[in-house]
Amino acid sequence: YRTIVVGTQFSIAWKPEAAQLEVRVNKGLVRVGGGPIQAQGLTVGEGQQLVATDNEVKVLQRGEAFEPPRQPVVSQRDAAPSDAVPGRVKTYKSPPRLDMRWKRLARSGRHAEALEAGRKAGWRRLLKNLGAADLLLLADSARFARDFGAARTVLLTARSRFRRQHGGRIAAYRLGRLSADQIRNYREAATWFRRFRRESPRSALAGDALAGEMLARKRLGEMAEAKRLAAEYLARHPGGAFAATARQLSR
Repeated sequence: YRTIVVGTQFSIAWKPEAAQLEVRVNKGLVRVGGGPIQAQGLTVGEGQQLVATDNEVKVLQRGEAFEPPRQPVVSQRDAAPSDAVPGRVKTYKSPPRLDMRWKRLARSGRHAEALEAGRKAGWRRLLKNLGAADLLLLADSARFARDFGAARTVLLTARSRFRRQHGGRIAAYRLGRLSADQIRNYREAATWFRRFRRESPRSALAGDALAGEMLARKRLGEMAEAKRLAAEYLARHPGGAFAATARQLSR
């Protein structure tokens, strides 16, 4: 779910045991979307309460009670082994609690220790459950600790899990940087830089990604493509940080 604040006072609660979202607005408006809510979202106003489950979405007035659907809950041992049982509701587990000591170490610049703490916390669990921003931070710690293989693994995970979100697109750019600057795989670097530019053409990093691909093509000996990218860079970023390099390539 996502909650867009329009200028308000409200409370929000998530009940994992029932997979139920509650938003109560005391003042102003909020717009809530995601889950089973219609694509344009629902506006919740002063004195209203939104309650959403997998089966029902209601906006209630102050004092009005929410009655959940009268359906039995299926435990994991009673559930059918393949498809969900028609007319029943699945149970949900709370997200696992993760050991986040690695994050405090990373933020304090102790990257080698942060990487080690991340491994002790359960590497696979972190990769599976961390949000996009935390995955990017973990990848930074691995890179600063010069464990480039671990950094690549984390960035590929962020890319896979959050491909259509901002964090996944940033992961593409950082994979380009990692491939070019540390791993020296210029073919892979060019691919990631181009992918980032295609997905985020208006990003503040688009110019750097264009320059990154230009230099990667040069390293690969693909001079015709490097010159084409140099001309594109000069047209788009005539005063950019790589303008001088682009001019040299354009000669």
